[in-house]
Amino acid sequence: STYGRACPVSVLAQRIARFMQLYTLYASVRAFGATLMLAGVDYEGTTTTPRLYVVDPSGTARACHGMAIGQNQRDARGELETLMGVDTASISRQARAGDRPTVSNEYMSLDSQRLVFEAARVVYSAHDDNDKDITLELGIISEDGGASILRGQEAEEISERAQTAARTESDSEDSAENGMVVE
Repeated sequence: STYGRACPVSVLAQRIARFMQLYTLYASVRAFGATLMLAGVDYEGTTTTPRLYVVDPSGTARACHGMAIGQNQRDARGELETLMGVDTASISRQARAGDRPTVSNEYMSLDSQRLVFEAARVVYSAHDDNDKDITLELGIISEDGGASILRGQEAEEISERAQTAARTESDSEDSAENGMVVE
């Protein structure tokens, strides 16, 4: 409210990144040991743009369209790249140039319900069955600036559909590895 407008997500991400990086400089304080995903909406005139940033403890803030962090991040990132229609080589090239990776028009035209389902499916497909069960919380940040956490039957329905899709996908991959065809 000091400046009469909302803080852009990029500025907030950079401020948090600098703060996290400061804690790596001194032996008397403990460094942050977690990576942060920061999602929000930037207001530019009459347009709104959803943004996603990943801030790591080293003080790096990166803009992205989709990201996975955690134990099975490599598998989840591969799923996200497939969903977004990007290849790893172009992502690396664009990241070195300091640009956000471009994604397919098909991905950009997906509605929010489909994106929430796909995000849940990616989480469940990357989850290892040997690990403890997970509780998935789903949320949406809309372009009008509103944010909501999905609860109740809607969240359960999406979660169950995503688990089923991930299981089916895993079973078909296992069958393909064993030389079997699943119809």
